[in-house]
Amino acid sequence: MDSKLFIFLLKITFVNILLYICTFPTLAQDEGTPALGILKLIASNVEVEEAENVSNRIEIAFFNSNRFQMVTRQILEAIERERERSKDAINLDDLAIQQGIAIGANYILKGKVTRYDRNTRQSNPTRTTSQQPSPPKIYTSTLVHFSIQIVEVKSGVIKAGATYKGSLNKIDHFVKNFIRKEFPFRLTILEHLKEKEEKKKTSVLLDGGFKQGLYNSVLLNVYEVITETFEGKTINREVPIGKMYVEAVDFSGNFSQCIIKKGRKPILKKLEEGKTLICKVPKKLRFMGMKYEYNY
Repeated sequence: MDSKLFIFLLKITFVNILLYICTFPTLAQDEGTPALGILKLIASNVEVEEAENVSNRIEIAFFNSNRFQMVTRQILEAIERERERSKDAINLDDLAIQQGIAIGANYILKGKVTRYDRNTRQSNPTRTTSQQPSPPKIYTSTLVHFSIQIVEVKSGVIKAGATYKGSLNKIDHFVKNFIRKEFPFRLTILEHLKEKEEKKKTSVLLDGGFKQGLYNSVLLNVYEVITETFEGKTINREVPIGKMYVEAVDFSGNFSQCIIKKGRKPILKKLEEGKTLICKVPKKLRFMGMKYEYNY
């Protein structure tokens, strides 16, 4: 083995142990929430400071989603410095996975910024009641292009990816929709509500509301969770059994009343049997034989 590579591997092993000790108490506080580490996006044909500005916007948007435990930037930067020193020693994709293991993250986000253009526009002067022209207003907008990938640390597989072209100020909205599509909430049907005979509708109560991004008319796929054993391992399989849509969200934002659109009999039967039924918002919507991205 090359001596430089051997020394590098020793360093990584030491960093792994140190960072595991430092991060374990924090990351273990909420086992149900995946931990995400966001690496600084690579600057391609843009300034490093501009790429860092985009990275910060993305990190804040992920933090505000309350869907992930965020790995501290200080830990990521320490690993990133080792990454820069070792470009010739080891494959960078393999090292990204190594970084994820070191910081105890379930996922690592990496990406590249390829455009960052600031545009300034001045409004035309307007007349006031005294016929004196008011001073023109200055409007500034920033157009950015970037791509991101989220890598699952355990498998090294790219879990999700997306490309963004638009305003810097709309990155938060982009990230919010990206998370909803790629990391949907796993909502549970709690109970069968009374039938609405006059409308012939079957209602159920769902443990999710506007706090999970739901609102009236949002579509949901319904699945039964079946536990199976394969090669000595217990696996939960999600079997689709129907569809429904949100009719009303309560004031607390934690529950919704939904109407079953498809699969009424199997859904009600499974509920009576005490089976676990979950719901997820579909990534794509089929309409007239064609598939569309489902933005909700």
